[in-house]
Amino acid sequence: LETLALGEAFEERVLDAFVHSRLQGRETAPCYRCDAGLRLPALFGFADRLGAAWVATGHYAQIHKDVASDLVHVLPASDLAQDQSWYLTALTQDQLRRMLTPLGGIPVEMVRRLGTEFGLPVDELAAGRPTGGCLAGDMLQGEVPYIEGKTPPSLRVSGIIKTSDNHTVGEHEGVFRFRVGQRPGVQLGVPEPDSYRVLKLDPRAAEITVAPKSELAQGRFAASRAQWMQPVDRLRALRCAVRITAHGGDVPCVVHHFEDGALHVHLEKPQNGVAPGQPVAFYLKGELLGGAWIERVL
Repeated sequence: LETLALGEAFEERVLDAFVHSRLQGRETAPCYRCDAGLRLPALFGFADRLGAAWVATGHYAQIHKDVASDLVHVLPASDLAQDQSWYLTALTQDQLRRMLTPLGGIPVEMVRRLGTEFGLPVDELAAGRPTGGCLAGDMLQGEVPYIEGKTPPSLRVSGIIKTSDNHTVGEHEGVFRFRVGQRPGVQLGVPEPDSYRVLKLDPRAAEITVAPKSELAQGRFAASRAQWMQPVDRLRALRCAVRITAHGGDVPCVVHHFEDGALHVHLEKPQNGVAPGQPVAFYLKGELLGGAWIERVL
C-alpha cells in the first residue's frame, strides 16, 4: 500500500485559493478545485510513476468508451441524486481513456453495504457527495475567523452597502464576509430588510450591492477557461444545458464562443446562484460536454 502525501499542495491550491477567492468577492468551489487541480492530476501522475494503466476513482459518474470513434463519454451516475459528473469537466480524453468509476452504476445504499462488508468507514459513504469535510479541521471556528487569521487587516477593507439603484443603506467590515444570494446579516436602512439579499460584490470599491430576493435571478453570464471533452463547433452557437452547481438542475442555454476559451452564456430561464468564481458544467442530451468558470454577470 502506497499513500500520496498532498498536504502542502492542499494548503496552496485549495486553502490559499479559498482565502484569495473570498477576498476577491468570488465563489471558492473548494471541492472542485481539489478534484480538478489536485487529486486527479496527482492520481494520474502517480499511476504513471507506477506504470499503472488505469486509475479508479470513487466519483458517482459513468464513463463509456466508444471503440468506433475512440471518444470517451461521461454520463451522470445511474442514481441522479448522487451524480458527481460536474466535477470531471477538467479531464481530457487521454485521461478519460484510462479512468474507471466503478460506483457510477451502483445505488449509494449498495455502496454502503459493500463498504460495511469490506470494513470501510460507511459514514463517509452515506451521502455519496462531497460535503467540504476536508476543510472542517482548518475552519473549526468558521470561514470568517479563518480568513481573518490568514490575512493582514490591510486586505480586509470596510466599505458601504448600497441598493441596485445606488442608494447607500449600510456598512460592512469586509467583502469576504458575504456571498452572492445570502442575507446580508447586517442592519440595512431599507423597508423590509429581511427580504434583501446580496446581489453583487465589488472588492475594488469595497462595495456590496443588495436587492430584493425577487431581483436575484440572472439570465446571462460571461465565462472563461472553457474546456471541452467532446468535439464542439466553436463557430456556431451551441444549444445545450448548463449546471451551475454540482447538484443543481440542468438549465437550457445558448453558448457563444470567443477567443481564448471565453464564453457568453444565455440562460433560457434566469437563475439564482450565478456568481463570479463558480465553475459550471455543460451537458447535451445528458452527456457531459465540458465546463468553464463564471467571470461576471452580463
